[in-house]
Amino acid sequence: MIIAHSAIAAENEIASESNEQSDESVQSTDKVALTRNLVDGSNLCQELENMVSFIVTQDAPKNAQQSPGERLVVLATSSSLVAHGVAMWARNMVKGNDFVSSGTYATVSPSILSLVRVLYTTHKSLRDDSLEVAFSFLSHSNTDSDVSYQKLNEIKEQSLRLLLVLSVTGEAPTALLRMTQLLEQSGSSALDSSLIRYFVSGLLGVIQRPFSIPFMRTLAAFLKVPACVDALKTSYFEARQQAKLSDVLNEFRQQVDGEKAVLNPEDIELFRSLLSNYATTIKIT
Repeated sequence: MIIAHSAIAAENEIASESNEQSDESVQSTDKVALTRNLVDGSNLCQELENMVSFIVTQDAPKNAQQSPGERLVVLATSSSLVAHGVAMWARNMVKGNDFVSSGTYATVSPSILSLVRVLYTTHKSLRDDSLEVAFSFLSHSNTDSDVSYQKLNEIKEQSLRLLLVLSVTGEAPTALLRMTQLLEQSGSSALDSSLIRYFVSGLLGVIQRPFSIPFMRTLAAFLKVPACVDALKTSYFEARQQAKLSDVLNEFRQQVDGEKAVLNPEDIELFRSLLSNYATTIKIT
């Protein structure tokens, strides 16, 4: 399966603007070695599918004592084609109720998320697959499996951390848009209030000024979702996080009051509505 995925990835990569250079010499060098890597990667993915969990490390030692997960990381981090195949394998594996209801869901899910995160840090072109893996886990429900509520939330927290990794590398608008859609469509059934606060706290810790208007527009739409408002307008949202949110909301206030020329009427209405939603609980100067 990974061979087919990698072939598709190779075609897409040729036409993409990716700056990754790990495979630039593939066409003129040893195609046999590439084929061997793809076959090895495919075999390792099949092996991992039958494991309860597997080890993923960023800097796996290159020796014969490596576990299957570590060997796959070495292969995939050294070749973007293999990495694309592995990412697509992970993306397909975590979809659907069969995976959620499997007996290994609780133990193998953290390993898959770790694998995707490690590969993304090396190959930024895996952003789409990484986003899909994260949001697949966020949409999972324990009504489809025997996994405990606490364990499912731990897996979703790891998925949210993957989104934060994506956010600090330029994918914040996409991540926020998808989060907004998830909360609008499913409300607290997909993410309870504690998970929303977990994500917002992490987001407030990584976003940096100056904010672009497009980013502020996406952030405002997310913060304005009723499920998000309800999660943040509570004493469970720590005071230091409330202070950070207050600073961000003040940026919106300054945009509305001081720089109307750069905002269209829809932005002004969105920002004012956002500020109104939090005015009674979050200090806005």
